Amino acid sequence: MLIEIAEHFSTVPILAVTDSWFGNNGLWKPAYKAIGNRFNILSRLRCNNVLYDLPEKRKPKQRGRNKSKRRFFPPRQATPLTLKA
Repeated sequence: MLIEIAEHFSTVPILAVTDSWFGNNGLWKPAYKAIGNRFNILSRLRCNNVLYDLPEKRKPKQRGRNKSKRRFFPPRQATPLTLKA
């Protein structure tokens, strides 16, 4: 259905807003293959994702791989959103 909509609106970017179940290559690959650079996905991260820090830069003439145990960011607790009037 997304591909048919994208074909109808052939000049505008397509943004699919999905939940965490669709934010993977099962939706991305076929849609991107058919639509191209105009297709984007905005999705929530799954609750069990682990985010790691960027790897350290390689030193000149370094032998072997970088450390695989990088610092990771623990999941944040859900906090209520407070709005000021």
